[in-house]
Amino acid sequence: MKLGKVSDTILSRSVLKPLNTVRGQKVTRMDIGQDVSEVDIREQGVDKTLLSATACGYMPLIKAVNNIYAAGGTPIAASDCIVMPEQAREIRIREVIAGLTRQAAVTEVPIAGGHTTVSASVSEPVVTVTVQGLREDNRNVIEAGQHIIAAGCIGISGVKQLVETDEQAVYERYSKDWVSKAVGEDTDMYIGGMVQLLRDNGINCYMHDVSEGGIFGALWDMCEYGNVGLDVDIRSIPVRQEIIEICELFNVNPYELQSLGCLLMTADNDCDIINILNSNNIPAAVIGRIVNGNQRILHNKDEERFLTLPNQDEIFSCIKTCLLYTSPSPRDGATS
Repeated sequence: MKLGKVSDTILSRSVLKPLNTVRGQKVTRMDIGQDVSEVDIREQGVDKTLLSATACGYMPLIKAVNNIYAAGGTPIAASDCIVMPEQAREIRIREVIAGLTRQAAVTEVPIAGGHTTVSASVSEPVVTVTVQGLREDNRNVIEAGQHIIAAGCIGISGVKQLVETDEQAVYERYSKDWVSKAVGEDTDMYIGGMVQLLRDNGINCYMHDVSEGGIFGALWDMCEYGNVGLDVDIRSIPVRQEIIEICELFNVNPYELQSLGCLLMTADNDCDIINILNSNNIPAAVIGRIVNGNQRILHNKDEERFLTLPNQDEIFSCIKTCLLYTSPSPRDGATS
């Protein structure tokens, strides 16, 4: 494709047409010559909006939407910025848009507008997503004595990427049915359903969505936000056995692996939260408690260690290693 803004023909058939199918009722239709989209945010009693942006990550729209929900908001619309490499073909744009529209369908958050261009400065598509939301609840403080609750399952989005990166290694050892139990569905990476379920039952507590850096990274961020310590039993953290085994295959620590769809909470009414979620087939468990001070202790049977500053997410080193031993065909290189 030519450098600069993509042609109106490509923009119309490969970007605007699919995005307009999931735009929602509060978003005006996007069209050529319309650089700004209108979003109706008139909601009685709501006077604050939230913004969350993600870039160059896996499932960027789902990740940004999760951020809004965890911060006490309800997402209403998204915008994207897509930068394509010069050697890419139009079909590659369609693939990127298909991924975004699939995420928009999962989250029910429409893409209100965006920008798509071609640049010689990138060798792979660069996708940035910004999501706007309405403030529903104030973000609660974290207090010593509260229980730490993990809902959902760790490692799903990371394992999905591991499987996509080296399918041959995975399917040589495991059946497709077995792998599907590990990766689940796209909806498993979305926390909006469980957050809304808790709101409907009058639950308002501190929340933090787990994504890059895994559950260990999220626990660290939570302590930094609240200026508190923690005491956590690793064995209580919800994880599928299939995920553990795939992580062992790639020599990956599941607790430091990207975990879209997992939600951390701190609350006094932990039994209510767990009962509500479990009764709706959402795994949830108390994994520890908040303590005064700066000690951040992890227990694993008789072993005890301190939670340390988060490492680079395991997915990056693993994918880099896999790519070093993968020789792409010329066609793959031309369309990447």
